[in-house]
Amino acid sequence: MTVQDHDPDGNRSEEIGTSREEPTEAAVGEPLTRVFENPFPDWDRYTIVDYLGEGAMGLVYRALDPSLRRHVAIKFIASEDPDQKKRFQREARAHAQIEHDHVCRVYEVGEVGGRAYIAMQLIDGRSLQDVASDLTLEQRVVVMEQVAEAVQAAHSMGVIHRDIKPGNIMVENRDGGGLHAYVLDFGIAREVGSPGMTLTGTVVGTPAYMAPEQVQGDPGLIDRRVDVYGIGATLYDLIAGEAPFSGSTRIETLVQVVSDQPRPLRELDGRVPVDLETIVSTCLEKDPQRRYASARALAEDLQNYLDGEPIAARPASRVYRVGKFMRLEAEILVSRGKDREEHGEIEAARADYLAAGEVYSRALEVGRSDADLYRGEATLLVRLFNLEQENGTLREDLFAEALETADAADIARPGDPRPANLRSKLYWMRGDFELHHGRDPTASLQEAARLAEKAAELGPENAQAPINLGMIYRLQGSYARRQGKDPRPLLGSAIAASERAITIDPDSAVAWLNLGTAEYLAAEYELASGLDPMRSLEKAAEAYGESIRVRQTFAAHSNSGLVHWQLDREGDPTKALATGLLAADRGLAIDATDAEFFLIKGRLLLIKARAAGERASRREAADRAVQALETAESFNPLYEKTCKPLIAEARGLQDQMVG
Repeated sequence: MTVQDHDPDGNRSEEIGTSREEPTEAAVGEPLTRVFENPFPDWDRYTIVDYLGEGAMGLVYRALDPSLRRHVAIKFIASEDPDQKKRFQREARAHAQIEHDHVCRVYEVGEVGGRAYIAMQLIDGRSLQDVASDLTLEQRVVVMEQVAEAVQAAHSMGVIHRDIKPGNIMVENRDGGGLHAYVLDFGIAREVGSPGMTLTGTVVGTPAYMAPEQVQGDPGLIDRRVDVYGIGATLYDLIAGEAPFSGSTRIETLVQVVSDQPRPLRELDGRVPVDLETIVSTCLEKDPQRRYASARALAEDLQNYLDGEPIAARPASRVYRVGKFMRLEAEILVSRGKDREEHGEIEAARADYLAAGEVYSRALEVGRSDADLYRGEATLLVRLFNLEQENGTLREDLFAEALETADAADIARPGDPRPANLRSKLYWMRGDFELHHGRDPTASLQEAARLAEKAAELGPENAQAPINLGMIYRLQGSYARRQGKDPRPLLGSAIAASERAITIDPDSAVAWLNLGTAEYLAAEYELASGLDPMRSLEKAAEAYGESIRVRQTFAAHSNSGLVHWQLDREGDPTKALATGLLAADRGLAIDATDAEFFLIKGRLLLIKARAAGERASRREAADRAVQALETAESFNPLYEKTCKPLIAEARGLQDQMVG
């Protein structure tokens, strides 16, 4: 196609690649030619008049709104899952709050015949992926400048899109030849499918256009800059004719997003203007801190390029490129170590962490003022500290080293909330250790809270600070109860902090887990105090269910089992125990090496043994309880004091059966 580009040597028309993304839905005013079946012929709210297309979420129709005498696009969600419907409607309402000339308007959210739907503005145009081959380079940049302005409007309303791609952008041809872009589906499309479709769970987005932090599923890193990355990835596609990353499988693409660097645009085509390559590469930085700080800043630089003015972004230096390569090598080792740790391969995980530490040390010899390297090393040290703590050892040397490294990251880049969040996590982890070993955790938890509040001030759109605060208040509540005080005021603060984190990132499994645990601890206190715990238990069950929906973890399953056991015990105790043990077994399928899991399972089996009427059933449950409790003790010797009396009781039940 012909493009008008601005290269270093002057203006000229050149051929630069086309976009190739698989077709998606036609949410436009141009119907497909086919006979269709009206799903709701007697619907009085809208009259469906034509079929427009099928996308990741479901079918899209053209409809007439008789009350306002206008045509709209009606999108029906395909899933019948009540939770999916609720989520779909919540996110569509968030989209409806955004009023901007380049955002497709949402008129209404509702349900008909058991099907959730949204009524949207009918756009008389085509998707960007379909029109890209007809656009000049300048027109493509104009469209993406409009997209950046639209995304900025959404960010101003607290809405992050998380799925910017050519298929979610529509383009109209206006009178006079002007182009008008519309951004669709703010946070709505979430279905799993091919590399051009959207994923659910902790990984939300389309693989080829996702930011690395989305792939990693770290809720503390998801903020407006994931959309800056998505705009850059889309512009890369428009210029190069291919997405920045494209593996043969979805997983391969996700690995590339995290681990590889995209080929420079001028390496693919030397006619691409240097300034445009710099803008795109700035958007595609692995580290969000090195991207444009906002969609508005990106829009301004795109306008600078179009106006022939100097851009604000600068190409990366050689020292930075070398340091970035080494940092990626270390991050791969840390990621592998984390996976091994989650599967109980502790020594292998420790070896990966130590190897990553050596890479960071070499990298810091190259870039001694690189905040990203210091932060990466501090994150690694926090993981090592946690690994040793989980195995019963409080490593004060690692604690001090991690604090020092996080301080260096803070000095190298003032205003970044992540070092403060790392320091907060270190302090509450130490407070957690102190609490569970009979020590006073007050000083550690107070410092953790101070640092988390500082991080929240620096990054109000970052979910990690309220996640930390939720954990801190929960631990403070547990300590208050140990001292004979009512823990509910502190647990209420933990609940509020967790809910703030969920508002920022509804897909944070950790925030949902923290919320469930705070509610469950409140229920435990209410039960022990003769109060009605049902409301707290029901809210805990709901939160654990959301955590499981986002990510399958043993903690969420086992805790959910305990909550359902408490909810059912007043009715059928057999059903309650079966529910609890089923959740425990699901947790075991995820992680069969966690001592706490075996402790929970052992307690449930001991309860089952006490309640069993038949001798054989009681003996079997007691045998299994002993086995689970001894396994917990072997995985973590610090559980000895907790497990010994339980094992003794279970063996007493065994002896009764023998007698």
